[in-house]
Amino acid sequence: MMRFLLIAFLLLGTADHCHGRNFIRYHQKSLIVQAYMLAGDHAKALVLLRELERRYGLMPTETFARALCLGALGDTATARQAYLRSIEQRASLGWVYAWPPWLRSVQDTLWYNSVIAECEAAWSSRPQYADGPNPGIPTPTSSLNARHQFVIDSLGFYDPLERPEAQQIYDRLIQQHDLKLDSMLHGLLPVPSIADYGINQEFEMFLLHTSASLKYKEHRIIKRWLEQGLIYPCTYAVCFDDLANEENRPIPYGIFDGLRPEEREPGHEERRAAIGMGDEQLEKLRFRRGG
Repeated sequence: MMRFLLIAFLLLGTADHCHGRNFIRYHQKSLIVQAYMLAGDHAKALVLLRELERRYGLMPTETFARALCLGALGDTATARQAYLRSIEQRASLGWVYAWPPWLRSVQDTLWYNSVIAECEAAWSSRPQYADGPNPGIPTPTSSLNARHQFVIDSLGFYDPLERPEAQQIYDRLIQQHDLKLDSMLHGLLPVPSIADYGINQEFEMFLLHTSASLKYKEHRIIKRWLEQGLIYPCTYAVCFDDLANEENRPIPYGIFDGLRPEEREPGHEERRAAIGMGDEQLEKLRFRRGG
């Protein structure tokens, strides 16, 4: 992780002269926040979070990080507000359960139980967008994701040479995904943004179901979405990793779990840092994976 952070610091240093609100810089600095938190330096993390909030406004991942830092420093009143704000931004309610602050006393435990109750109330009072099996209001890509799952369940495992009709059905489904993505690329449909949908993997899943060649061809537009703060870096990385996986060559960014070192393309750490995507440890911390 130290090597990765050094790369990120160097990239931030070379970008100091840049002006405007390029959210790649936001994502890169958010990784430094996680590193400070991991080292137990919550005060430094808060200073950087205030800088990010002033310039960009915080995404749900960083609002939750702010709540954790405030709780660690004993500012329970402001921490409560940050927890609730993260829920308003559609952070995962599961984070509140799986990542409690250090509770030093019975009083701290009672305080955090009340925070959980308020977050649950806030969560239940707001319509939730569908994400995987959870019920709720569908995102712009939910219906196609559900249809994709239905089709692959119906077809089962098949050899395209032995069942060409099954491959034709699947190809038509991918064409439907491509048409919807093409509409987003040309501004005819809105991009399911972080601001509107929060922590939601439906769009990333949708991109994986579009044709690899289309994503790669249009990756500059999708990078613009990343720079505008509409998507997270791992979503942009799909454009390259999916094509490499299809062509059976080393993976440039490494979004897939369980990759062996030889399955990663050399330079993947620099590539991830350049778009604000952390190494595996920092990504897990930022998105609170693994409990």
